[in-house]
Amino acid sequence: MVGFPSIWAGLLLSALMLAWIAPFLEKVVFQKFRAKDASLATMLIVTLGLSFVLRFGTQAFYGGQVRTYVVPQVGSVFGYDVGLSAAKFFDFYVTGSGLTMHVIDTGPNPDQAMFTAAYSWLALLGLVVLTLGAALAAYRWRSGGAEGYGTSYTVGPKLSAAVAGIVTFVALLFLLAGGGSIPQSSSFSTRVRLSVMRASVIFIAVGMMASLHFLLQETKLGKAMRASSDNIDLAKITGINTDRVMMATWIIAGAFAAVGGVMLGVLFSQLTVNMGFFLLLPMFAGVILGGLQSVYGAILGSYIVGLSMDVGIYAIPNVGSTYRIPIAFAILFVVLLVKPEGITGGS
Repeated sequence: MVGFPSIWAGLLLSALMLAWIAPFLEKVVFQKFRAKDASLATMLIVTLGLSFVLRFGTQAFYGGQVRTYVVPQVGSVFGYDVGLSAAKFFDFYVTGSGLTMHVIDTGPNPDQAMFTAAYSWLALLGLVVLTLGAALAAYRWRSGGAEGYGTSYTVGPKLSAAVAGIVTFVALLFLLAGGGSIPQSSSFSTRVRLSVMRASVIFIAVGMMASLHFLLQETKLGKAMRASSDNIDLAKITGINTDRVMMATWIIAGAFAAVGGVMLGVLFSQLTVNMGFFLLLPMFAGVILGGLQSVYGAILGSYIVGLSMDVGIYAIPNVGSTYRIPIAFAILFVVLLVKPEGITGGS
């Protein structure tokens, strides 16, 4: 049985292990090939070969069987009982008068209605306008005279706008909610399934994205990383220790990959040697779609690809779950053909 204490311990241990293994592989393998001016194709072949060695080496040590465990539906978090894996169903009903949201809990009391909120079309219009207005105001304030308030090196205009927009949206969502009941008929209805465990993955991803953005934009190491990425020869001439930058990059990449792997295992309640191998294509498609030079683009592209894979098997006739990966491949093919620089641009 797995709960929050063991999950956090697994995250920490995995991050520390991969933060050591990744730079070790860089030092032993990749650095030597770069010293010989190996081509991109050669580095790709080396990477694939190394991935197979790690994969089958781990399988020989760990075994090929599936390891399963149980995440409790209800767990104690800071002394409070919280539904961890129990799903919350968000039912949305679109009617002529507005939008109704009905939330159902499937935890200790199955099918228990938590609350029902109704929004008129006028309230929804006000929510959108005020959210966009708050985001625009924060962007213009941060782009203009924010230096006098001591925030010149804290966050950028885009991040300020995003935070202001999200906070305003959530606050208005509660303030404008009116009481209501489930409508007898609606022009459109849908259901969204969410649990604390799945929501925690979103929050962790957003936190990692924000921390990486701060690292790249506001620290000397991040600026050295961006300089080395743009022109490694020029970075060497200006005195940047590119080997140290490369090591730091591998440490960060290893730690981030470990966090993603642990959360993947938690969501599926099982561990196999091959579970990450089959996600390489969707991850690659998400990064390419979002843009190689944008942290936010990678997150955006990944969510677009992931949602397209899940929605596509229902939206496309006679397509089963077997075709989830081919949908990601189709997205990757179209992006490379139409807009290879991705949504956020870049070279």
